Amino acid sequence: MFTKYGLVLMLCSLRVAAQPAPGPRIEFEVAVIKPVDVTLIRSTASLAALGVKVTPQQLSAILPLEQLIEYAYGVRTSQVEGPEWLTRPSSEKDIVLYSIDAKLPEGVLPAQVPLMLRNLLEDRFGLKVRKGSKQMDGYALVVGKNGPGFQKKAAAAPDPKDFSQVEVSLISTGNKRKIGGAVATLGANGSMDVETSTIGGLVSALTEMIGNPIVDKTGLEGSFDIRLAIPASDLAGRLQGGGALDRATIEDMVEQSRNRYFTAVEKIGLKLEKSKNPVDTIVIESVEKSPTEN
Repeated sequence: MFTKYGLVLMLCSLRVAAQPAPGPRIEFEVAVIKPVDVTLIRSTASLAALGVKVTPQQLSAILPLEQLIEYAYGVRTSQVEGPEWLTRPSSEKDIVLYSIDAKLPEGVLPAQVPLMLRNLLEDRFGLKVRKGSKQMDGYALVVGKNGPGFQKKAAAAPDPKDFSQVEVSLISTGNKRKIGGAVATLGANGSMDVETSTIGGLVSALTEMIGNPIVDKTGLEGSFDIRLAIPASDLAGRLQGGGALDRATIEDMVEQSRNRYFTAVEKIGLKLEKSKNPVDTIVIESVEKSPTEN
């Protein structure tokens, strides 16, 4: 969860399925982009609209411009370098929020949708980026001394026409939520049962939950029955318990809450070790605050 000048969002990863190799330019048939007043989405009901919804015919999105870029390029916030007005707005009113309604051409596959949005942002916002890289503090996922505590299973081929794989929602609207390459069943006080079938799915989910880049050094390949039980956290109750809380105390409480992820990983026979990880980035060279007219 992060708070951005009063805008509180339960974030899920904006990384989507692997995008196809560049080919002929593919575009939406028509796209309407409108600014959204950020102060109008403070209620839980309004927050539920934030995200990207995709059908074989239509894309509907309401997101800050920075996160539209993240979705289009399959990166996270920490992987985006750009102007401060975009990546570090000075106040809530400076957050640039847009709705997009776009019609998909017939026969488009889900994996092509982010590339289409990338082309739209280039055309309408003058977006220009280049690739970069940097080293970040993170973790390596390794096998524990007693080996993995989960079993292999038969691999299920993903459906290339399943548009739900490229949908994202910035808050959970039920007890199920996609986190990276996993599905979490939400319980009380932040507890979660996280299920995935690949180590890659587990790594992306842990990266999202912990907030640091994680690399796979398990050497495990194939499909598995992976179930990660994240215990409840008393963080919310402690923060709302009254009394003065200084920054150091709050940071310590947040760190204690994060430790439950490490404990859950060890219970399935794996371990997270601190490491410096290379991270691919995108560097925004130019982008306009407002799009060209519809």
